[in-house]
Amino acid sequence: MLNKNILITGGAGYIGSNLSNFLNKKKNKIFVIDDLSSGKKDRLDKNIFFQKLCISETKKITKLLIENNISIVIHLAGKINAQESQKNKKKYFKSNYFFSKKLYETLINTKVKKFIFASSAAVYGDYKTFFKETDKTNPINNYGSSKLKFEKYLKTKKKINHAILRFFNVTGNYYINSNQNSKNDSVIQKLYKAYKKKNKFFYISSNKKKESTRRDFIHIEDLISIIEKVINDKTEYLTLNCGYGKSIAISEIVNEFEKKYKKRFKKIFKIKKTGDPFEVIADTEKLNKLFNFTAKYNSSKKIISKIKSIKN
Repeated sequence: MLNKNILITGGAGYIGSNLSNFLNKKKNKIFVIDDLSSGKKDRLDKNIFFQKLCISETKKITKLLIENNISIVIHLAGKINAQESQKNKKKYFKSNYFFSKKLYETLINTKVKKFIFASSAAVYGDYKTFFKETDKTNPINNYGSSKLKFEKYLKTKKKINHAILRFFNVTGNYYINSNQNSKNDSVIQKLYKAYKKKNKFFYISSNKKKESTRRDFIHIEDLISIIEKVINDKTEYLTLNCGYGKSIAISEIVNEFEKKYKKRFKKIFKIKKTGDPFEVIADTEKLNKLFNFTAKYNSSKKIISKIKSIKN
């Protein structure tokens, strides 16, 4: 995969910056737009084109697309906190649906041939544990509902080849700022910050029986490997789960972190909040069949072993 002109929205964020730098090293020409509400420009390699833009600024985006002959758009920008979405439904539908729709409409008369949309496992809900792409969608939070609404819009338009990627719980610790609080922190980010601040306690979401919630974690490097395959895939319209097909208890991640850093937290179990499922797992049959995908970091030990020193 060489010499492609690729635009990544939200490309200065956690997933976006890692993806941008990876694709850049593969000799593609990478263009990043981000409003920097949670992203950070200096995470990006110096030769990546960056412009501070909201995805609703369609005139500027159209100009960028046309002038640079961009053929692929990877749409990562959006709001991602499920609990926050329950308090501010309008904000989430504005960002994840209305702005995404506006972005997509700007692509139709350009040279863009493929649109890759970062959706979420949150579209499924929690009416069962294992989900395949053809299962009923029944979100239990506004975050999932806003993602699903744009998925449905894409499936009715079909003006450009698209891939809908339903991310499960993306993890791996690159680009954590241990001094900055964020509502969107993953469990590893929270652990790292607690460690740096020398906190004694760590809170774990649980059910009434004080059993840790479980997540189908997928390491950022494995996710990027899937996205690379999707970029090269010839399927016109694709919906795909991006997970490992198994769950790991959050408490297990904490235990592995403690072993690595020789640190003990007092674990406090808190009943999970409304809109937060206890356990949702990807059915990965389609992923494995389409790409013969082999995960590199599909255990708590492997995930924690990849933690590096973090400066920014």
